[in-house]
Amino acid sequence: MARMTVAAFLECVADDEELQQALVELAAERGFNFTAEELAAAEPGAMAQPKTWKHLAQFPDLEALASTLERDVRGRLAVPSWVNATTILAATNAVLVGALAWYLWRDRSNSA
Repeated sequence: MARMTVAAFLECVADDEELQQALVELAAERGFNFTAEELAAAEPGAMAQPKTWKHLAQFPDLEALASTLERDVRGRLAVPSWVNATTILAATNAVLVGALAWYLWRDRSNSA
């Protein structure tokens, strides 16, 4: 969530001239020299994010979404409470008994 907020802020920098000037002044205090025009023309994250195939294909940043979606994904992927070893064994036994009954009934009706 924080990365998305930072990205939204950095996108605002390109449109807000007062913000650009304030950032140029702050950068100058820290020893970085550039103009407001250079700041507006700079590509956000040009040095911070490498040009990987995921970036070029514009895949979403799943690491940033992981913390916000973690609870939702866990809830959707959760195993139902009725699924346990006993219920699976009972269901398997029911299927096997049903298959055996059908097999015996089929042979009985074919031989008659």
